Amino acid sequence: MGGAVADGVATSAYSSAHPTKQETMTTWLITGCSTGLGRAFAEAMLARGDNAVVTARDVAKVQESPVDASGNSLVGKYLAEVPMHRGTAELSYANPRFINASAAFYITGGQYDDDLNTPAFWLPYYNTFDFNVSRKVYRGLEAFFGIQNALNREFYVQRNPTTIGGPRLVTGGLEYTWNGR
Repeated sequence: MGGAVADGVATSAYSSAHPTKQETMTTWLITGCSTGLGRAFAEAMLARGDNAVVTARDVAKVQESPVDASGNSLVGKYLAEVPMHRGTAELSYANPRFINASAAFYITGGQYDDDLNTPAFWLPYYNTFDFNVSRKVYRGLEAFFGIQNALNREFYVQRNPTTIGGPRLVTGGLEYTWNGR
């Protein structure tokens, strides 16, 4: 049945059939498929026509993925919608008498939008910058303000259909804590 997933690369996966663009099929990620319950569950899902990506500690106990009718194999492919790299850097300042502030920079590496790693479905890297401030106004009352995607970067999160990530989002308001703490 399938194989292992290591470092974001599917070393082996088992698919009963690869879906076409018009079809929607359920794909299961099942762990522990060398023996026992994990293997039985994977076999049951494949028998009903679903796809399965499986993991196992003992890869020798699972079979390599067969190629589908089109001659495609998932062996050695990157997992769909899993970035190759991801990182965050955050800077915070906290002084409850004056202000609490934070700024965060997020970077998400490139990724494929399909399990066959088709170049047409490549999603390029993107980065965003968020900023938040808050200040205690009165006992139990705090004012806050935040901006997500402050640079209003446009980035793709899906190719079929083409979908872009959230635009700049500005939030603000007052928060009251009933017990004053």
